[in-house]
Amino acid sequence: MTLKRIRQYGLPVTLMIAGIVMFIAQLNNYDWLGVIWPFFIILPGLSMLYLALNSKRDSMIRLIFPGLIVTGTGVLLLYQAITEHWHSWTYAWALYAVFFGMGLYYQGRQLDNKADRRMGRNLTLGGFGVFALLWMLFEGVIFSGTFTGAIGYSLAGVLFGSGLIWGGYKLWHARQEARRVIEPVPIVEPTEDSTAKRIQPTNTTTPQTKTSPTPAETDELEEAFQVLQDIKEPKAILIEGTEPKADIDPELQKKIDAALSEDE
Repeated sequence: MTLKRIRQYGLPVTLMIAGIVMFIAQLNNYDWLGVIWPFFIILPGLSMLYLALNSKRDSMIRLIFPGLIVTGTGVLLLYQAITEHWHSWTYAWALYAVFFGMGLYYQGRQLDNKADRRMGRNLTLGGFGVFALLWMLFEGVIFSGTFTGAIGYSLAGVLFGSGLIWGGYKLWHARQEARRVIEPVPIVEPTEDSTAKRIQPTNTTTPQTKTSPTPAETDELEEAFQVLQDIKEPKAILIEGTEPKADIDPELQKKIDAALSEDE
């Protein structure tokens, strides 16, 4: 199917599919109002796609991005509303890379941009690959009954064991703290030996040894002793009104008497 035919018949075919889905739901007494609500998302997306596919203007061509994303989201919600397979969002998000890659490829084709076309093609293929891997992982392993049961028992055991270990540690720690508060601290009484040792003074000085003087020091001491002997002994001076203590030089006595008479 060429791009021109998609432009012409995309919206009519979508409306026809919506009518068929509603008819089947009505025949099976299905709550079709709970199914058609995704079309309120799909129809705005299709409107943007129609403008992007039928316009030559650059600004209108870029509507391909929101058009594909909104329409793709509506289609995913429609699938989940019909099947009630809501946990498929765990891997369905990888399709958004596909939507963006398709839009980038279309823009590069319309604007003759090889880089956009190459990037868009790589994003589309990569998005499909990631979606396929995640689908196999979640649907084949994680969401399977065997895996869920094993994980459930293992997780329950881990939680119980963690709680048991943590509670035991808390109890042990509380007992250790209580024991530290209750038990008295032992007091060591001093003994006589320790008291005597503490009071007894210790002589830290080292005795000095006496050494005999050298000959040079002996000579110096004799010279100092001789100088002391040469010093004349001071004699008392006779002052009027006092008794002489010793003989005085007559000349000095005259000078003293003359000084005293001048003062008078």
